[in-house]
Amino acid sequence: MVGHSYFIQHYEKNEIDENVKEKPVDFSFRIRYEIKPILEEYIKDGILKESARSVINSLIED
Repeated sequence: MVGHSYFIQHYEKNEIDENVKEKPVDFSFRIRYEIKPILEEYIKDGILKESARSVINSLIED
């Protein structure tokens, strides 16, 4: 299953590789390109029911 690490906020880095708390990375990118494909694979593999697809698609509208 999708683990907690997918939901940890990431930040842009400065020149010395420190997190810049004022510049969080857009979470919708992670949902669209990491989480949704995993959940869709779960449907394909039978781990989730086909009825879950509408919920998955509503996470972030493309």
